[in-house]
Amino acid sequence: MSEDRVAAIHRFVAGILAERAAAGLADASVLGVGWATVELDRAQAEFGGDFEAAADDLILNAWCRIAGVAVAGRAVVGPAADVGPRLVLMEPSTEGRLAAMLARHGEGPLIVWLEAGLANAVQRPLSRLSPGPFGPERLVLGGPFWGPHMLLVEAWPGTIPP
Repeated sequence: MSEDRVAAIHRFVAGILAERAAAGLADASVLGVGWATVELDRAQAEFGGDFEAAADDLILNAWCRIAGVAVAGRAVVGPAADVGPRLVLMEPSTEGRLAAMLARHGEGPLIVWLEAGLANAVQRPLSRLSPGPFGPERLVLGGPFWGPHMLLVEAWPGTIPP
């Protein structure tokens, strides 16, 4: 993975910190960062490394692949378990939120998943529970349709669901 892409991911995660605190999620762990792309195969080749298919994200209307390594510090390390956020490549499956994000922002890091088992502690409205690449998730509502977006994972089991 290029240094520029790693730096873009870290700038995005740093920018999420204030938003996370405003939503009442200051203590929530970052599970993953979603990189929006118009073509999964090309993005995977550009990032390199191992990616595995993951469940579609029905809230964002996206097909997903999760990296077998995590982004930690300013380098990519592996394996991902207990190291840091997982990188998720996402391609629109329909005209929905992810397509709107790509149209507005272009390719790049635009989604973050937080581990937050107590959704009732969130100080913003949430979407209904829906399948996603890390398991059941809820979208933190209140921002623009074209994102960036924050999703809460109800109970991260530590393994990627099929």
